[in-house]
Amino acid sequence: MKELYIIGGGASGLISAISAFEELKRAGFERRVSISILERKDKVGRKLLATGNGRCNLTNKNMDIKFYYSDCLEAVDKVISDFDISMTIEFFEGLGLMTRCGEEGKIYPYSLQASSVLDVLRGKAGEYGINEICSSDISRVSAQREEFILKDRSGKTYRADSVIMAPGGCASPNLGSDGSGFKLMTELGHKLNRVFPAITQIKTETDVVKSIQGIKVEGALDIVIDGVSVRRETGEILFTEYGISGPAVFKAARLVGDTVGKNKHKNILAVIDLMPEIDKDSLLEILKKRVEIFKNKNMDEFMTGTVNKRIGQTIVKMSGLRLSDPVLLLDSEKMSKLCNNIKGFTLKCIGTQSFQNAQVTAGGISLKEFDKETLQSRLVRGLFACGEILDADGECGGYNLQWAWSSGYKAGKHAAEYLIRKNR
Repeated sequence: MKELYIIGGGASGLISAISAFEELKRAGFERRVSISILERKDKVGRKLLATGNGRCNLTNKNMDIKFYYSDCLEAVDKVISDFDISMTIEFFEGLGLMTRCGEEGKIYPYSLQASSVLDVLRGKAGEYGINEICSSDISRVSAQREEFILKDRSGKTYRADSVIMAPGGCASPNLGSDGSGFKLMTELGHKLNRVFPAITQIKTETDVVKSIQGIKVEGALDIVIDGVSVRRETGEILFTEYGISGPAVFKAARLVGDTVGKNKHKNILAVIDLMPEIDKDSLLEILKKRVEIFKNKNMDEFMTGTVNKRIGQTIVKMSGLRLSDPVLLLDSEKMSKLCNNIKGFTLKCIGTQSFQNAQVTAGGISLKEFDKETLQSRLVRGLFACGEILDADGECGGYNLQWAWSSGYKAGKHAAEYLIRKNR
């Protein structure tokens, strides 16, 4: 009996196990290979349950390589093309999962419950006799000829004929991905590219945001680096005690984290348009009319009926005015400052939140060191990898789970083929 061990029971690990069994079954070898998942937490799929705010954004119908980052985008494109969105949906429908399309092309389980996705994966794995070995924290993997020795922190040893590495990255360590997989891979000779948090919150200087924390706005966010706008996102933005959060921020955070992490000492600004539907000239005319409406009031009331009250008062102060100033003191220069601060509410970025808050790990084990056709290591025969441990990450919106499904399916299929060849 040959042994296939999968280190990590997340999205890519679970689908790799199912894919491996199905490939073995096609060749009539399913009784000759035992498949086991080694999961460091007490249950598999804990991070999967948290995806999409508990709704599990499975994939995205707008799938495109432009939404990915990697040291080898050619390999990412090949892997996702070989198990694309239509094949992903067909795969899950075959497990009994109904899906629906939501905003921005996001595909969800019809139940809008991440637990539905995990349930059908575990159900199929159980049907196939795949072993789940939980609370098994692998601390060392060594390759000896054509055999692998796996040791967990309790001292238990496993012997494998092939190994699929699917331990995740560093994001959300409380859910299982603590970065320990990177150490296992580097000890086997693989290169680790710089890792940093992605799909997370942006930290800014806090003198402004502390007074408006907890307020949400619908706006447009520009990331401006050394005076040049390099990324624009629209949507919900939440002000926090440390900076900004929300869907628009999650999409832009990778750029901020990457730039800060490279220590290039660039000036990075988050510039928020609080009224993106109104151009600056039109807004200036609106503000001039408001002077007549509020001519008997002070500046603390001037923004009432426009943006959030606390944000409005913050803009007044940012524009060099006091809240106790009469509205009639507004001249063209002060009016222009008010307009500019509404259309360009500016915060200085100092970084992003840590892996503790991140949904995804950017960077990872170099994808260049894996065969794009099989995801087998070019350095260690019989070693495969998939998911977040590899240097491949996507934008927010289902792209990272699609990478997990595609890479996991490919790694499982070809690990099975490898063992079939060894059996013959």
